[in-house]
Amino acid sequence: QMGECRAISGNGVWVGGQGDFANNGNPWIWSEATGVIDLGTLLPGGTGYVSAINENGTVAVGRIQGGPWDPEIPFIWTPSGGMQNLNDYVNNTLGLTTGTFQMYSANCMSPSGQYIAGYGVNTATFEYFAYRVSLSALGVTENTQTEISVYPNPATDQLTIENTGVATLQVFNLEGKTIAKTTINGNSQL
Repeated sequence: QMGECRAISGNGVWVGGQGDFANNGNPWIWSEATGVIDLGTLLPGGTGYVSAINENGTVAVGRIQGGPWDPEIPFIWTPSGGMQNLNDYVNNTLGLTTGTFQMYSANCMSPSGQYIAGYGVNTATFEYFAYRVSLSALGVTENTQTEISVYPNPATDQLTIENTGVATLQVFNLEGKTIAKTTINGNSQL
């Protein structure tokens, strides 16, 4: 016995849903070829909800709810990595730094599985925010080289970065440790 259906892949091959008491509240996905796949949990006793599945069933996202007033735990599931907290995945696997911006839910995903979107809370200001994150680490995007200009060099207060398109900006200290990493689109100031 599975819980209510909550998501369907863009091509109609995969269906996903919420957990039920009969399966310990674990979210699940299903296809005719595989049958039911139990995604597991990050919170024993919680209820998991699948909100999106990519077209080949290799990425599912959603949330786990503990109690009515508890923060939601966003998750990403892959066959190789299993279920993971999306915040941990974004910080540790994708190498992005979210700081006080904590994702609370993964609400939707592009059909290819390249982009996930949802909402979260800035734990410093308690303000809600919306996010979109690219899962380029999963190999669904093509890496391209772009030429950029950075000036003035040397700089004391501000750098101007001239860039066309989307690029990853990474700042290292003198020891070679990454101290900042972000995605920029077009010209930026640092």
